[in-house]
Amino acid sequence: MNDPGWVDHDERLPSRVPDWTGEPFAAELREWIGGHVGDVDLLVPVKQRVWATVWCAETGSHRFYAKQNCSRQSFEAALVATLSDLAPRRVVPVTAADRERGLLLTPDQGRVFGEAVEGEDLDAWSRVLAAGSALQREVADAHERLTAAGVTTLSPDQSRSYAEQRLDELA
Repeated sequence: MNDPGWVDHDERLPSRVPDWTGEPFAAELREWIGGHVGDVDLLVPVKQRVWATVWCAETGSHRFYAKQNCSRQSFEAALVATLSDLAPRRVVPVTAADRERGLLLTPDQGRVFGEAVEGEDLDAWSRVLAAGSALQREVADAHERLTAAGVTTLSPDQSRSYAEQRLDELA
């Protein structure tokens, strides 16, 4: 099969969890966060996943969340920073982003969607989808900036084979 232009699922998520749970990473993260928001009083891991880690940092009376993605998804920091520039009303504000390392720092925004919504709240999901669609429309003309941030494009003629490959992988 020819290379369709997207990365194999197995190659996309190499685990870095062992790196992210050690003191060297915590010290490096504390220094990076401190360089942007001042002395870090408390730094604790919140989520450890194969693809990313999220840490909570408290500085005085402020709380921030730092996210580090695996290398194949490290573009997220650049993407969120770009979206924040293009459509600040529609995305979480970015306190700092290290586009090279894939580090993202954002202020606390309260409970995440999964914690705030009980059960299968279709109205809440409909609002999320509508907001996502509005964001897409708002940034549609910024194709070059989005691809420069690392977004992979998928043309309509590739969509079917992409979906079929993903379904086969998940079967």
